[in-house]
Amino acid sequence: MHIIAKKVKNMSKSEISKPYIVEYPAHEEAKSFPFPENFPLRDVLIGKTLPFPAYRLDRKASGKYYLFEYVLKGEGKMCVGGKWQTVREGDLMFFDKSDDQLYRADRADPFMKIWISFSSDYLGHMLEAYRVKTGVYRVDVKNVFENLFALSGSGGIFSDSFFVFADGVHKIVTEIASSVYSESPSLAVRLKNELSQCVYRKADLDGISRSLGISKTTLIRTFRRECGTTPYRFILDEKLRAARSLLRTTDMSVKEIAYLLCFTDEHYFSRFFAERYSVSPKAYRARREDGGRDRKK
Repeated sequence: MHIIAKKVKNMSKSEISKPYIVEYPAHEEAKSFPFPENFPLRDVLIGKTLPFPAYRLDRKASGKYYLFEYVLKGEGKMCVGGKWQTVREGDLMFFDKSDDQLYRADRADPFMKIWISFSSDYLGHMLEAYRVKTGVYRVDVKNVFENLFALSGSGGIFSDSFFVFADGVHKIVTEIASSVYSESPSLAVRLKNELSQCVYRKADLDGISRSLGISKTTLIRTFRRECGTTPYRFILDEKLRAARSLLRTTDMSVKEIAYLLCFTDEHYFSRFFAERYSVSPKAYRARREDGGRDRKK
């Protein structure tokens, strides 16, 4: 794969609101996220790889850039320590700046993924302190990747977007670190991981219970006991949190957001949003225009 991206630097204030978009030959679209010059996240590229049977990447270690790759669907293989590991939907590939980047799509079922490449001294120290190394991780960060990709393509960068983006990257790092320290996740954690994948699709409790080898009744009872809420309420709250982020950081219409989050219609979505945050989606977005802050978490 021949990358044709060029480095973005010394951008003017007018240019900073226009993310630089790069087309890759291998069915990819990459966008630079134009952070201010003194921001501790630098050289940020975020992109999406579409299913492409011949897709592969063999890149020597840069000594500068870290790479997160989240598999949305399909399969592929990643080389870790000289051994190839299979990666599937829901897996995250992480490459440290000091390691070669070697991975490829499965020809029969090529993966689709969102990826983030960046350089950062302080995040490098954070990754090292948490013992996060190049490898494949199973973490529930799909909604984080999709929110960041939506933010990068919103058509306009607002003053707080830099921190929204940075918070998303921090979330990815801490979720990976949590998986490193948790040797045997509980059933409730596994359920949360499965449910968190349903932010942008309809939750199928029957399918999840089958995949975990338990009954639907046991799933609901266990989740309620250990998490203090029902699976339905949990995924609804996750969808509403994603909606709040999209309202704050993109120009998508309420109808588009409702469709993206798989609500029946925008009125159904607006009713739940108002019940949760005591304000309609349109009024919540107006706060962004006025420079207001969230009043209810």
